[in-house]
Amino acid sequence: MRLRLFATTPQSWSADKLSGVRRRLLRAYFALPGVRARRGKSAARAWRGSRTKLFVCHGNICRSPFAERYASRLATDGRTLASAGYHPIEGRTSPDEAVAAAARWQVDLAEHRSCVLTQAMIRWADAIFVFDDQDYRRVRKAHPSARGRVHLLAAIEPHSPPLIADPYAGPVGAFEQTYERIAGIIERSADGR
Repeated sequence: MRLRLFATTPQSWSADKLSGVRRRLLRAYFALPGVRARRGKSAARAWRGSRTKLFVCHGNICRSPFAERYASRLATDGRTLASAGYHPIEGRTSPDEAVAAAARWQVDLAEHRSCVLTQAMIRWADAIFVFDDQDYRRVRKAHPSARGRVHLLAAIEPHSPPLIADPYAGPVGAFEQTYERIAGIIERSADGR
C-alpha cells in the first residue's frame, strides 16, 4: 500500500504556488501610490462617464448583486446597471448571511439568482467594476476586449485599501463590513465626491 502525502500532483502544486505569487504581486502592484492614483482617476472617470455599469465578482451571489441593487437605488439619471460572475454555474442563491446583511441597507437579495458573465454583457457595459485582484485578472484574461473598461471599485477612493475581499462563507459581520464599504463608495461616487 502506497501512502499519498500530497493530494495534488507536483505540477498542480507548483501551478498553485505560482498563482499565489502572481496574486501577491498584483496586490502589491495595486497598492503602489502612483498606480493607486492613476487607477483611481480612471475608475472615477469611468463611474461618472458610463451610462451602463456592470459589477462582476466571482460567483455573483455576494458583492456584485449587492453593488448593483444598491447603486440602482441611487441612480436617478437613467443609467443602467447589471451584475454577473465568472463562476460557471447560473441560478445560485445568495447565502443567508448575505441576505441578512444586505437588509440593513434595504437591499433584498432573497430573490437574487446568479448570472454567468458573457461576452454580450462585456460588449454592453461602458464600465466594468470588480472587487479584488482575482476578479480583475479573470475578467481581463477571459475578455481581452474589456481591458480599458475594467476597474477596481475601491480604486475610486484613493486613500482606502484597493481591494474588497469576498465575504463568502464568513459570518454576517463580514458581509456587513463588505457591504458598508461598497455602499460608502457608491454613495460618495453618486454624490460626485
